[in-house]
Amino acid sequence: MDWKDPNIAKKYKPGEAMTGPFARPLIKQAGLDDSLSPTSGEKLVTLDNACGTGILTVHLYDMLPDHAKGRINHTCGDISQGMIDLVQSRIKEAGWKGATTKILDAQKMDIPSNTFTHVLTNFGFVGLPDPSLVLREWHRVLQPGGTCGFTVWESVGWFSPVEAAVKSLDGPKFPTWTEFCKAFSTTDDAWEERSFFERGVEAVGFEDMRVESFENRTKHASAREFCELYGMMCRVITEKFWSEEEKGKYGPLLEPAIEKALQERFGEGEFSLDWKAWIITAKKPVEKN
Repeated sequence: MDWKDPNIAKKYKPGEAMTGPFARPLIKQAGLDDSLSPTSGEKLVTLDNACGTGILTVHLYDMLPDHAKGRINHTCGDISQGMIDLVQSRIKEAGWKGATTKILDAQKMDIPSNTFTHVLTNFGFVGLPDPSLVLREWHRVLQPGGTCGFTVWESVGWFSPVEAAVKSLDGPKFPTWTEFCKAFSTTDDAWEERSFFERGVEAVGFEDMRVESFENRTKHASAREFCELYGMMCRVITEKFWSEEEKGKYGPLLEPAIEKALQERFGEGEFSLDWKAWIITAKKPVEKN
């Protein structure tokens, strides 16, 4: 994926319908909801890391109690200028008090140590080149006692229909779920597996880890509409796993094949897809005197 593409945010924004519902349980599990005490007076210094189009921040400002909105300093960080430009527009339009944007490399953040009370990432974690570096950076930039939180797909609704579509073409490769999850990584580590990411979180020094499973169902008006809105996301298969020859030969056939596979499975009208993800939070230990 070309993160320098100025149109990247426009391409990704439809995906908020899939990713957004998982941001809410992540925010709640991190304690950034009405469970916040109005009398604590604690300054909230939060980071939406690998923020993408900013959908986590949308839900954060919706869920924060009013008393907390006056004491939050919130940063939306991403390596893509296109994403940052979109989020800047959202901040201005929504009037989110205390929110700013910053170009950030999640693996090497230009941020002082012990800065944030909370660092959250909604589905950007496994897609980063080396998640172990990201975890170490979270640990560094969090204040003692601070909370990190992230989401990891357990299953995505489009995977099975697109698998059927690709196999119907009788030619190009369709990856296993494990191969797909490693497509953006520079390591062979199994960050999509619960046992592995749990060990990784503990290895960098986090404690009080909590892992919950959350499910959501999305509704789609028709197979055609799905392809028009989300075809770009499905094409990551062609970008990562097909040769140039296969892209030229089968690429134009993929979207019609996806539409046909969806229609064969769900019929002509409205249909639903099921999505499942892990919600993970952990804390940086409080310094002992």
